[in-house]
Amino acid sequence: MRITYAGVTVMTGDEAANTLMDLASALAKHQTSDEVWIRTIQASGEPGVSRFLIGPASQIVITTDVTALAEPDNDDTVAEMRQKIRDLDGYEVRAVDDALDHADPDI
Repeated sequence: MRITYAGVTVMTGDEAANTLMDLASALAKHQTSDEVWIRTIQASGEPGVSRFLIGPASQIVITTDVTALAEPDNDDTVAEMRQKIRDLDGYEVRAVDDALDHADPDI
C-alpha cells in the first residue's frame, strides 16, 4: 500500500499501513500523539525507514498499489502498534470503571 503523509508518499505492506491508520484513529479519539517507525519502500524503489508523528490532526491517506517488490518486514512494528491501540482502549475502559467506582449512588 502507499502511505501519503505530509506530502511524502512511501510504500509498505498492507498490514502495516492499515494498522498505522487504526493507531492514528485511536490516538485521535484520545487526543494524544505518538511516533512510529515503519520499514518502507521509498519513491526510488530503495528500502528505507519512515518516521511518522501521528495524532489528532494527522492527515494520512493509504491507497492500494500493485508492485513486484517484496513487502518490508514490519511484524514487530505492527505488534507494537496493536499493543498501543489496546493500551489506549484499555485506558478508556479503566477510566470509565474508575468513574463508576466513585460515582454518587444517589444520582
